[in-house]
Amino acid sequence: DKLVTIRNGDMYGYRELTLFLYRYWSCCFEGDPETALQHTIEFNRRFTHPLKENEVVRATVRAQKAYEAKSDPKANEIAKAMRYPGAGYRNYNAKIIDWLDITPDEQTHMKTIIGTKEKRRRDLIAKEKQRREEGIRPMAEYNQERHIAKMNKVDILRAHIQDHPELSNRKRAAALGWSEPTVRRLKKHI
Repeated sequence: DKLVTIRNGDMYGYRELTLFLYRYWSCCFEGDPETALQHTIEFNRRFTHPLKENEVVRATVRAQKAYEAKSDPKANEIAKAMRYPGAGYRNYNAKIIDWLDITPDEQTHMKTIIGTKEKRRRDLIAKEKQRREEGIRPMAEYNQERHIAKMNKVDILRAHIQDHPELSNRKRAAALGWSEPTVRRLKKHI
């Protein structure tokens, strides 16, 4: 539904597959194949170039059969004997993305049919939001504070060198209460 909206109804080349998936999932969610067929026919009208009603029925009839097989204990038993999880279709996001050529940009607008990159992007945004709610500062702000603190230490070291130019790094570090490597590192910024 969302993909058709994103593409402004232009599903040419993907109509049959889109309608098939729509009817299958409608059957699964509604539990009524006739209602699912009517919804699929209505959904077809949203395409810029809709299929004829008899084409919709013909292109999606296997979706209803798959739904009915999913509800059939014997079909489930046969599918499990063939090492499938059960009867019906197992469509994964990666498979649907490939079938319908869903772009990364289109995925940003969708709720469930997303690839791993989009999932990671959304997780990063959610985690960043959670960190902000917990009061954790952004990295840029943290780094800016660290830079200011370092420059303050450089100023202190510069003044100390002017007042006591004869001291070695070790004695200077002891006088300032810093480590000798800190004094050496900060000297590079003078």
